[in-house]
Amino acid sequence: MEYFVSNFFAGFMTVAVKTLKDNASPSELSDLMSEYQLLKEVTHPNVVKLLGACTTPDAPVYIIIEYCALGSLRAYLRRCRNIKTASELGNPESARTKNEIVPRDVLSFAWQISKGMAYLAEIKLVHRDLAARNILLATGKVCKISDFGLTRDVYEDDTYLKKSRGRVPVKWMALESLADHVYTSKSDVWSFGIVLWELVTLGSSPYPGVAVQNLYHLLKNGYRMQRPQNCSLELYEIMKDCWSSNPSDRPSFVRLTDKFERMLEDGADYLDCNERMVSNPAYFGGTNQDLQEKPVVKYENENVNSLTSYDTPKQHSQDSTPFQITNYTTPLINGLAVDNR
Repeated sequence: MEYFVSNFFAGFMTVAVKTLKDNASPSELSDLMSEYQLLKEVTHPNVVKLLGACTTPDAPVYIIIEYCALGSLRAYLRRCRNIKTASELGNPESARTKNEIVPRDVLSFAWQISKGMAYLAEIKLVHRDLAARNILLATGKVCKISDFGLTRDVYEDDTYLKKSRGRVPVKWMALESLADHVYTSKSDVWSFGIVLWELVTLGSSPYPGVAVQNLYHLLKNGYRMQRPQNCSLELYEIMKDCWSSNPSDRPSFVRLTDKFERMLEDGADYLDCNERMVSNPAYFGGTNQDLQEKPVVKYENENVNSLTSYDTPKQHSQDSTPFQITNYTTPLINGLAVDNR
């Protein structure tokens, strides 16, 4: 799947055009057509707007959507930490772009995303791939939920059982989705909790240092990502509520929207956006020499490397057994292509 920008209607409007790569599979074409059908039915200021499409038989499929000048939310957050993608490094224009973010921006992003997701839940749509990379940012820092290739409509008991196999965004998925392929609006709420963590850490990759093969076992046994040091307890409690093992214990998107609206109104700073406070050593990586010079530390989930700043060291008694890492199996992951972006 790829995007390109085009001038539309004889140069009066700049748009984004989504199409398939030359080597796309039939399932990718099916996902793109599914996204087109869904976008025809949705209208909300925080959901990307469909402007048109070209679906001529035996010809490339093009979906024309509104252009969001600031790109993906994840890319924007990372630019606020002066982290450039490969394409941006070769672009002199992006080198001159200064991105700034304040705590109110983060709360606004969370509020806008929860509003858009509340709308989708109301019309019985389950996104299934909610992540900062799938949220676009328009001029004025307006969030637009996008990438509906995995979205399905749900009309009976609010549950969608996925039977097909394909790429799965494991680190954004709820426990019940990993275990039983079950997707609901409440599994989207779990994903929203991961997005909130991405927002607070300015675009870090979730579960730093944790292999996807081990993730299900860790989550099943109660592990959750630790509170980033720049995050308030109140904001972290919202994340943890979204990650409740029981879907019915997770807040609704309507409730989340109300919560963030009140937080915006009270004017308090619920996090620190200083890039030094959100730096994640595991995200940046390190040289072999750096790793060799650091002492071995045992971490709470026993699968997090020693560079990770978001997981606290585990206290061991003197007679504890030698530290070992066990490779557990996640039910959904075996035999699947894993989307670990």
